[in-house]
Amino acid sequence: MPRLCKICQEAFSSAAKLSEHLKFSNCSNYRTLVLCPYCHRDDFVDEDSLNRHLSHNRQCSRADMDATDKLSMLLPDPSYTSMKGSRVYSHQNQQSSLVMFPSGVMDTVSQHEGNLVNFVNSFNVNHLHQIQTSLNGHTTKVFQDGKEITVVVYENEPSTTINKESPIEKQLHPNQEDVIVMEENTVELPPEEFDIGADEDYDDDVNSSRGNHSAGNEADQNEQDVGHGDHVGEHVEVPVNVTAATNNPAISHCFTGGSPELDSLVELYSMLDKRGVANTLFDKITKWAWLNAKTFGNTPPMKREVVVQKVFKAVRGDNYKEYMYPKQTVLKLSTGRHVALTYFPLETMIIDLLANSTLMDKENLLFSDFSDPTKDTSTTDPLSFGELNSGTWWRNACHHECTSENDVLWPLIMFIDGMKVDNISGKLKLEPISFTFSRFKRFVRHQDNAWRTWAYMEDVKQPPPSRPVGEEDPILTSKERLQEYHDILNFLMKQLRKIQEHGLKWTFDFGDNGMHDVVLKLPLQFIIGDCEGHDKLAGRFKGHTHNIRGLCRDCDVPTQFGDDENWVCSYFIQNEMEALTEEELRSYSFHKINNGLHNVATGGCPRGIFGMLIPEMLHLYKSGHCDWQFDSFVYSLSGKSTEETTKVCTFLVNANRGQSDRSYPDIGTFRDGIIKSQGTNLMGHQKHARIFFIYLMLCCSEFVRSLDQNHKRGSSYDRTFYIEYAQMLEHSLGFYEWSMKREHEPHTIVGEDGTHETSIAQQGIRRYLGKVKRCCLRTEMGKSYKMPKFHQSLHLVSAVESHGSLMNVDGSRPESMAKGNVKDPASHTQRNSSKLSYQTGKRYMESLTFREYKRLRKETDPHCNFCCDDVTPYISNTTDEAKIALGVLPTNAIIMDADDQSVDTKGSTKFCICLDVDQPEGQYAVTLDWLGKGNKPLKSFDDHLLQQLGKRLFGALDGGIVAEPTVPGCTSINVNGHKYTAHPMFGNDHVWKDWVYIKWDGYEEPIPARIELFIDLTGSEILNENPEENHSEDNPQYIRHFDHEYLENKVYAVVWSAKSLAISRQKITDYHIPLNLAYRVELEAGRRIVPVEAFVQPCFGMLNSCGLEHQFDMTAIILKQREKWADFFLSP
Repeated sequence: MPRLCKICQEAFSSAAKLSEHLKFSNCSNYRTLVLCPYCHRDDFVDEDSLNRHLSHNRQCSRADMDATDKLSMLLPDPSYTSMKGSRVYSHQNQQSSLVMFPSGVMDTVSQHEGNLVNFVNSFNVNHLHQIQTSLNGHTTKVFQDGKEITVVVYENEPSTTINKESPIEKQLHPNQEDVIVMEENTVELPPEEFDIGADEDYDDDVNSSRGNHSAGNEADQNEQDVGHGDHVGEHVEVPVNVTAATNNPAISHCFTGGSPELDSLVELYSMLDKRGVANTLFDKITKWAWLNAKTFGNTPPMKREVVVQKVFKAVRGDNYKEYMYPKQTVLKLSTGRHVALTYFPLETMIIDLLANSTLMDKENLLFSDFSDPTKDTSTTDPLSFGELNSGTWWRNACHHECTSENDVLWPLIMFIDGMKVDNISGKLKLEPISFTFSRFKRFVRHQDNAWRTWAYMEDVKQPPPSRPVGEEDPILTSKERLQEYHDILNFLMKQLRKIQEHGLKWTFDFGDNGMHDVVLKLPLQFIIGDCEGHDKLAGRFKGHTHNIRGLCRDCDVPTQFGDDENWVCSYFIQNEMEALTEEELRSYSFHKINNGLHNVATGGCPRGIFGMLIPEMLHLYKSGHCDWQFDSFVYSLSGKSTEETTKVCTFLVNANRGQSDRSYPDIGTFRDGIIKSQGTNLMGHQKHARIFFIYLMLCCSEFVRSLDQNHKRGSSYDRTFYIEYAQMLEHSLGFYEWSMKREHEPHTIVGEDGTHETSIAQQGIRRYLGKVKRCCLRTEMGKSYKMPKFHQSLHLVSAVESHGSLMNVDGSRPESMAKGNVKDPASHTQRNSSKLSYQTGKRYMESLTFREYKRLRKETDPHCNFCCDDVTPYISNTTDEAKIALGVLPTNAIIMDADDQSVDTKGSTKFCICLDVDQPEGQYAVTLDWLGKGNKPLKSFDDHLLQQLGKRLFGALDGGIVAEPTVPGCTSINVNGHKYTAHPMFGNDHVWKDWVYIKWDGYEEPIPARIELFIDLTGSEILNENPEENHSEDNPQYIRHFDHEYLENKVYAVVWSAKSLAISRQKITDYHIPLNLAYRVELEAGRRIVPVEAFVQPCFGMLNSCGLEHQFDMTAIILKQREKWADFFLSP
């Protein structure tokens, strides 16, 4: 039977096709469909389709539920039982929904005003032939085809009536005379999308764009802020009015308050604001919760878009779209091409960061005197090069920028780097520009909330006007493409230059230190990024082949001398470079372009932009040196050695992955071998861990013996080579630890002649680079060291002198934070390249505003508590330095005599050592029972160790015995804030036996030992009778007690201790590589019982065994503390 559309009169062969037509065609604006009163599905075209749904769907099996039943469910009242026969209808368009009941129900419903929530905000009734509006409280009566219909609109709290003259209303209702205006509150209009085309939510179920868009999306097009410039880099003017922006509530965070309902929905939003989670899941969860949880009461939750709008209004004010939404403008570039650029007004984002009272806490700022912030004591020589205000750049910038009485230096740090946001195809990329303040202390700058995304650099893909539109691969020179990039950059930097010209007026509120009206000076201190991005910003040629004469962007070293570790650099000066001709610039491998950074204030530094583009350790060392050293090691291996290496990797990871000192790199990634990691996309810290793991392998004499015996025929990769290679790795690891020092002593950075070229650190780098050239086999592999990542290692000491510790310019943290600030928002878009930047910016601002809402709610309401709290506390005692210092005791302290020891066994797997009472007298066999369901591992403790321990606990009176036949034990314990573990098969995966330093009487330094297991005698009865009866000097015990004559009610550890901190010469062979970052110890034959109060601090140790078939020599390798590795690097 054909079905007829009542709107357009088109006939369809089935109800399904009619339903599809009504859902996706223009008739969707005017459809009147039947609503299922139970599941709220609203796409039934008539009564028959609804009845079929009710008869086949279990959840909606209540087929007799009519309008009266629906109301009685929401408004329990006996008077509804007599009202039958009324169906519930739904009137919908794309942005609204309306529930309509036949006339007659209204009289009863109106008695319960305020209990039933309206399902809609606005609606379009253009198809009605006759309209009669009667606004009486919450009801509206209209007539359709002569039949009176009563519209039920019940609300909870008053709100603003829709303005007929607003642009939103005009887009929703083109024919104003047909609009029914009604009050609204609980559910508000969805916010319009300022986008070219639709900005629909990305749904994982669909995983694609959704085809055509109707009038609602046309409204979004008309509302967006798009300008078309006729000149290069021009656009619709962006006002930068400091005073107006500062007073605007959208920026200055005039929080208007929240509600418990909104708090819960904000928390739900935060939980779902992750990569791979569809935006539509928010509405599905709220709908499910309302239909299935009685605790929600009678009020359906707000939808996602409504929650977003309410949160924005609460945090940013009513004009939030004008100030806080991303802008999009069309730029005409120098090549004649156009690009749609997405950005936030820079002034807005700066003030948004300044207005964050948590970030701007005094404990987070680099001020020496908060009573007068205009004073800056960093103008004197520093005691150390640490924070950003300790370098020479800061001192010079203070003199250059702060020329008036109220001026305060407030530099910016930027991060510019491209990244893939589509992990499947890798075609979707974004290049965000983010910034933070140099006045923030380092631990604050390492938090993602301390950064703001400013803009997204666009890749211009359209052909130039001179080329046919359909022709592929338009011919543009590399210079033209680079100039296009700087055209975009120049437009963005206009905003920064305008702010820098006059400064930014601000008022500091430092509590007891008073209020201070200042003018912030915002020079650009440096830009964090990779080598490719920095070359582009400097205007340098692309690539680093031998045909390019100049090697680096910041100094004049020729490519042919790029591998000379003794080269003395001459750095570029910006004014001198700008004065060079095009031919002269080409000799240094630079283009003559209009650089977008040339007129940006850089604090008076003569090097200008060339001093801002600092090499940093993520790309230089982890993605450079570590790759070279690993490739060289793999290249040196023979086929047999490759197989042996994989076996050794598996054995060492299983035996040594767990360590009490967790400050060392994690080697767990290489359980299946390091060979398989070649060519894989490892993260920076994993590449560093791979080099560290190779060093651990070479510390094992068995492995060096195997490499020597199985080396490549005809090669020189024998024992001598691997000894030199291991020494090079020691300098490499020491070089990295030096670069990551929090503070540098001035005498190591500045030489006796007052320059860094003769400094101790510079000489250490030259020695290290020389070892890299000799030991790494790049030349044998057909490669060379004439690369920026080699030569720019010589620039690091200069960077420390200018900007303090290299941790200040490290790119690891900004790249990590970009995943949350860029990749996560991008995952909630349509992933359409033409709209990606704008939609990502919008999702980013939503996420940022929700975080602000939670922070402000906590400030205004102490009782507000979010269970999934992601608000980072910015307090000074969360620094890395404080964490490392936590619980570390002096090594010369007698730990066992201290009274304030903290010992805790909570959370540990428990077991019992049980004495077999049926054994003959004098025999003390024990068994071990694991407590708790599922806690028994596949492998238990060594049985010989258990039997010897049982003999000591239950049968040896010299030192006391345990009266009970059971002794409790555990696999982990917390001592003074450090966790120690001794597990025979942790997670049924690998052995975990920590090492620890123990203070012994008679020894000046603590001695390392491996922990075998823990026993808890705190609740045991201990007998100490006749202590001399069974004592015999001629019968040494396998398990001896630690220096106490008797056992006590304490927690003890069974340990395998070293004899001393030295090793006898008889134990050293030709395959024992001399070590500088570690040392070797000889282990005792037996085990000892020691109280855990004797533990001094964690230790990283490993047995000199790698799983190959060689006899164990009873020695171990103990790593020195990582802080001392830098001292080795600096030593001559």
